Amino acid sequence: MMEAATAVGQTCETMEAYAALLERETEAVKASRLEEVAGLGDAKAALAGRLDHQLKVLRHNKAVVAGVDLALRQRLETLWNRLNAIAEANLAALKTAEEATKRVIDMVVDVTKQNRQQHSVAGYGKPSARYPTGRAPQALSVAVNTTL
Repeated sequence: MMEAATAVGQTCETMEAYAALLERETEAVKASRLEEVAGLGDAKAALAGRLDHQLKVLRHNKAVVAGVDLALRQRLETLWNRLNAIAEANLAALKTAEEATKRVIDMVVDVTKQNRQQHSVAGYGKPSARYPTGRAPQALSVAVNTTL
């Protein structure tokens, strides 16, 4: 029973650490601190992997876990519910940031396209001081009538 209690306790500790990291990431995303968000990636992946493994072990040994102290099992359940809520908030913040980033990229692409269209005339090249339309003047034929 002591091994099961230790496993559940370690899982609870991992859940608490993961929840704290997700909350920190959510705050960083909302504040647009992208370097901080990027810096959390490895720690987030490591904690997620550890928690995934610990939960698989607990699920595989449900009968043993059922014999663990009631208070510890309740702590595990409470942390699980809290972690789910925090993970949902984190996902929502990440999706919102992703959508905002896509909008900014789309605006930059649109402005770039407009600038290119304004600064060039199709088929002729760029306008200049000498040729504001981007075209050289066309030849003009002039005949002078000299008879009276």
